[in-house]
Amino acid sequence: MLFESVRRDRRPAPPGRLVWVGELRLHVEERGFGELPVVFLPGYLSSTDAWYGVLERLGPDTRALAVDLPGAGYSDHPLDVPYTAPWFADQLASLLDALCIPRAVVVGHSLGGSIALHLAARHTARVAALALVSPLVYVQPAPPGLRLARVAPALMRAFFRSPVGRMAIPPMLRRASFLNGKVDAHERSQVLLSHLDAPGGWEAATTMGLAALTHAPGPELIRQVFQPCLMFWGQHDRCYAPAESARLQRDLGGPTRLVLLERSAHNGHEEEPARVAEELCRWLAELPNRPQVRAAPRAAAQGGRAP
Repeated sequence: MLFESVRRDRRPAPPGRLVWVGELRLHVEERGFGELPVVFLPGYLSSTDAWYGVLERLGPDTRALAVDLPGAGYSDHPLDVPYTAPWFADQLASLLDALCIPRAVVVGHSLGGSIALHLAARHTARVAALALVSPLVYVQPAPPGLRLARVAPALMRAFFRSPVGRMAIPPMLRRASFLNGKVDAHERSQVLLSHLDAPGGWEAATTMGLAALTHAPGPELIRQVFQPCLMFWGQHDRCYAPAESARLQRDLGGPTRLVLLERSAHNGHEEEPARVAEELCRWLAELPNRPQVRAAPRAAAQGGRAP
């Protein structure tokens, strides 16, 4: 497996642990204890820290594992893999094997939601239930950056590595993901750039972005998913229209529940983490054969980052 070694990795040490999955190391952060693990998958270019606001609000009786997708965050960035949603799903099934987890609830945002649906369809016995936050489903128009990447990927990488391109990232991220400055887009951009600047980061991001829309789950795959599903959708989502939620509910084969986040855009788990954690804990407690779970006390849920 090929990895780029020209650039130095200037990031601090990963906050979690690196787990070997075949020839890949995947970064995993774990909190709490519980009989049924809950695995959190970030969206495109995002990393485990995007889930901190939710994780710190879950009670200690919920075993939560946040995972950096291959090619993102602190996980390895190989150069010779397809980065398609089916490939991601197979890697995550192998990660569950490596962690000795026979079955889990899978929570996914955006691209992570697309991968969660593929995982549920391809490895049905491994997924007890799904929670999706503004998932990438059906055919979606490519954003300008990916349209440029299709035509000239090297030019796209050169632009976003340039001073002008790096200055453009915070406002682009703010418009695409957040509502009314509720999350510091500049801070989130610095985290994103630190991972992109790591060896292989830009190359993996390009390949991943181009593959994501091609393998967005369509009706045929979604109708193979019969696990219970909780959906969160930002009412002001500019990436994927909230109206898609009704179509997704119709196509899913199992019981569904929709929570509209009235004060959020695409990254509702970052903009309304308390609401997401509360609804998630309530839904987890209602799952068949699921032990009772509780949200962390409100006083212990202050702050925007986990330790």
